[in-house]
Amino acid sequence: MSSKPDEAKAGLIEKTVEHAHAKLPAEQAARLEAFVRIYYGAVAADDLLERSVDDLYGAALAHLNFGARRVAGEPRIRVYTPQLEEHGWVSTHTVVEIVNDDMPFLVDSVSMELNRLGSGVHLIIHPVVRVRRDEEGRLLEVLPHDAEAETCELESFIHAEIVRETDPAQLQEVRTGVERALADVRAAVEDWPA
Repeated sequence: MSSKPDEAKAGLIEKTVEHAHAKLPAEQAARLEAFVRIYYGAVAADDLLERSVDDLYGAALAHLNFGARRVAGEPRIRVYTPQLEEHGWVSTHTVVEIVNDDMPFLVDSVSMELNRLGSGVHLIIHPVVRVRRDEEGRLLEVLPHDAEAETCELESFIHAEIVRETDPAQLQEVRTGVERALADVRAAVEDWPA
């Protein structure tokens, strides 16, 4: 039995998918559709229902495009305040986008670092996405959760919304702090078996 907010969330995701198919070439729209369903699937309805289809579409597309090329073992990190003209969507918050190999403690470590910096975390979206990439790290496909593990990689796409910041030095400080936190997590996870 589903609740009204969950039904409204499902409808909003469907509208976002329809928007993607109306705006993008078929292959790109299909990839974004798969991503949108995973990206927003576990987000609480209350965190999505006040957002516009344009902004849900724009945020997912921006993050997917940001992760379109990535070498295994190297995180991608971007900290920015979305502007419609530049990024295709808007937010009242600054956004931290991360694409990283999936591993334990990522969200906790990033959250702790953002709190340590006084960035005030408003929302974290954290899907683990099954992807296929070519040898050069180009994203070929976003796969369903039940895809065969040996044919894909598990990657963490983390979207954190923090207190709005426009000072480039502050944005760089956040990026540097998140980069350090991810390096610490990788070192801990890789050293643990030893």
